[in-house]
Amino acid sequence: MKISREDKNKIAIGIIILIVPVLLAYFLFNRDVVSNSMAKFMEIISPFLIGGALAFVLNIPMRFIERKLFKKWEKKLGLKRAICILISLVIVAVLFVFIIFLIIPNFFEAIKSLIEGIPVLVAKLRKYPEIANQLDKIYAKYAIRSTNDLVEILKPYITKNGLEILNNFYLGITMTLSALFNFIVSITFAIYLLASKETLQRQMTELIYVIFKEKTAQKIVINSKVFYQKFYMFFKGQFIEAFMLGIMCFIGMLILRIPNAATVSVLIGFGALIPLVGAIAAAAIGALIILIESLKKAVVFLIFIVILQQFDGNVTYPRIVGSSVGLPSIWVLVAVSIGAAIFGIVGMIVFVPIFAAIYELLYRYKERKLQEKEICIITDENN
Repeated sequence: MKISREDKNKIAIGIIILIVPVLLAYFLFNRDVVSNSMAKFMEIISPFLIGGALAFVLNIPMRFIERKLFKKWEKKLGLKRAICILISLVIVAVLFVFIIFLIIPNFFEAIKSLIEGIPVLVAKLRKYPEIANQLDKIYAKYAIRSTNDLVEILKPYITKNGLEILNNFYLGITMTLSALFNFIVSITFAIYLLASKETLQRQMTELIYVIFKEKTAQKIVINSKVFYQKFYMFFKGQFIEAFMLGIMCFIGMLILRIPNAATVSVLIGFGALIPLVGAIAAAAIGALIILIESLKKAVVFLIFIVILQQFDGNVTYPRIVGSSVGLPSIWVLVAVSIGAAIFGIVGMIVFVPIFAAIYELLYRYKERKLQEKEICIITDENN
């Protein structure tokens, strides 16, 4: 007896109606088991997720290098790909090392200036009797006049938490070795993805057409391309825009003779990678670093950074990122808010291209349906 398509759909719906409540009940009464299992699963796949993300980032410079610098190497595809991957890795590694060696020395210098400025601040606060009494109490309780004083202060803590300290030390070593292993796995996986990305893309497309019907598979492939394109253009634009903003900030701070120009400019550049709130947070941190040396310079910096961000928001960002993503500002705000609530900083970055892809697909669906129904909507601009 041949079962009709309508009957098959009814059977499938019935199975879903039976299975879903059972699964929900299991998750509800075994939340700890499910949570631990999910955490373990994420721990296992995290190196591969990181490797995939790293491959996606490395593909941006690699794609440019292949098309611009090694365009004529059509007969040496394997060698061409290997050289381009190596150059991309070197570029990212050099950039990372440069930033680390640029930020850390200036960060410690800022901390040093803060420590040196504390006595001056304390002397000013001592002009107020109540504050002076509180400072004397704090000094009498926590002052360290010799090594013996330091030992006496730390002895109760060490005696009470000695075993916990050893456990934390062991845990720290274990986590460091685990992180190193995961890093090696992530790098290896990223290189593999980059080396054979065309083959993997073809295999995935074939698998989709094998599993799903042709019409469904075609929709999946088209929608996947939209998501990839939005992610690629978004991150490409964000990196270029962040680099330009950091450079402009550095040049402006040098002209205005604002201290810690390199450190603050790198912070501003990194902050620009996070839509909307990143640059504001970076500017606040930068102002605090400058405030350690000069209140006047900190005020000048805040005025300068407001002007620079207005220029970036109205001129640079729309041309580099806005046109490629095609997402209205209000939906960027919604994407950042939802992403921050679910996945924190990573969500704030990732949800913008996700929303941009969904927005693009909904726009295409709307246009197609309007054409099918031969509807033309004219809005009244006076209302």
